[in-house]
Amino acid sequence: MTIIPAGAMGASGPQGPTGITGATGAAGNQGPAETTGATGATGAQGPAGAAGVTGPTGATGPAGATGPTGTSQISGAMSALNTSASTLSVTTDGTDIPLPVQPYMDGFTADAANTEFAVAQTGTYLISYDIKMTSGLPMSSKITLNGTPITNSINTSSASSNEYSVTFMQPLTAGDILALQLYGVNGPVSLQAGTGASLNIVKIA
Repeated sequence: MTIIPAGAMGASGPQGPTGITGATGAAGNQGPAETTGATGATGAQGPAGAAGVTGPTGATGPAGATGPTGTSQISGAMSALNTSASTLSVTTDGTDIPLPVQPYMDGFTADAANTEFAVAQTGTYLISYDIKMTSGLPMSSKITLNGTPITNSINTSSASSNEYSVTFMQPLTAGDILALQLYGVNGPVSLQAGTGASLNIVKIA
């Protein structure tokens, strides 16, 4: 048998057509979870925002409790009035005028008749009084100090007058007694309604 030697390799043939896509393989196992990274540094503060619109006024709250009574700012002062349209039996020597309405009595005390007022503090005082009557009469008014008329307090009218008033300064000593009087006639005198008589005394030094 004669053996024929192999011939040379022929040239490559053209590429065949692409085969069909194979089936999708099974899903792989889930990989391990990543660890959480470190918190980043706080960023810089941003600029302030614009002011918001003012809200509506809230309802008024309940009234607070009444505070304690304050201390008097008047030291060494008194005010006493007659507001009852009193009728007085005036004498030529003098009749005390009762002054039962006493808005304040700081440094003074009144007797039971409200006609004599005792001074508590030694000092210089500004004293004023006013007397109004229902009819004019030729009489006088005064303030007595321990029973003696104070010269600067005397108001004498030569004609009939229905009002007497005086303001003056007077040094007083603790324990002195003051009284407001009408004098110079014998008979009844009626004070006006409202403030028929008033006596005001204030320590000024």
